Amino acid sequence: MHHKLDGLTIVENMPIILHHETSPRIAVQIARTRCCKAGPILGDSGLNVIIPTNANGGYYAGQAQNRGAILIFNWNGPVSRAHFADGYPVDTLYDQHPHRGFVPVGTTNHLKLVGIQLNKGVTWEMAVDVPEFRTKGRKLAWAFSKCPRWKRSQAALIEKEVEKILRGQPTMSVVFPENCIYKSFLLQRYPNVDWGKLGRV
Repeated sequence: MHHKLDGLTIVENMPIILHHETSPRIAVQIARTRCCKAGPILGDSGLNVIIPTNANGGYYAGQAQNRGAILIFNWNGPVSRAHFADGYPVDTLYDQHPHRGFVPVGTTNHLKLVGIQLNKGVTWEMAVDVPEFRTKGRKLAWAFSKCPRWKRSQAALIEKEVEKILRGQPTMSVVFPENCIYKSFLLQRYPNVDWGKLGRV
């Protein structure tokens, strides 16, 4: 059974594929924490994505602030064409083609991380946390980091860790950013949402 929503064909029990581009370092952080941070303003109070299967074509390019790694998600929940003025109830994918797809902050269901694709010329070395010499207790680690093979070995460990996480296809949450200026507004606008699922809000 399937139905159409503008350019999307929605098939029952078949996930919709979503892409979100960011840096390799942030991609690893998202995979480890199972959390995607929403944008800093109310109009971006969620996760911006593209829907590559949209029959209406591509989305506006150049919106990603960080680049190099494409997070691949499966979406198994409701889909809507609502826009900002309508509000963004949680646990819903909003297709705002050709601007973006959008998963609002507070979402804790339906969004599974299934892959991370590195762009051409990008490696996991870009996600390695290189210790600083000035950091107390890390001078020995800093010295090891000067070995040419050290960064490659750390990148290999990150790759294995990411592969293990992806095998579990974890369900992701979209959470508030630090020092969020619109948090109190959304808490009041959607009082029936169990915001406690996001952890400390």
